[in-house]
Amino acid sequence: MGSPRPPTKYDRRIFLLNTQNKINGFTKRAINNVYQTLPATPYLGSIKYGLKNAFDQKIPPENANALSVERQRQRDSPVAFARP
Repeated sequence: MGSPRPPTKYDRRIFLLNTQNKINGFTKRAINNVYQTLPATPYLGSIKYGLKNAFDQKIPPENANALSVERQRQRDSPVAFARP
């Protein structure tokens, strides 16, 4: 029984770099230098009550280049976190 064996050949690879920093006296952990920040509206509450604009529900892009382009666009935008 147990877990199935991993495939012998792969078509994708995920690289994860785990970091830990002290920021304002608090220990912050990140994966690939991305920190988790929780939204003002909790995810499960917004799903339960059907709030459509509480968080971004788009499916993430398949490749890392598209993700970095999106982050750059958000960083350059004057209203990066505004929701319509």
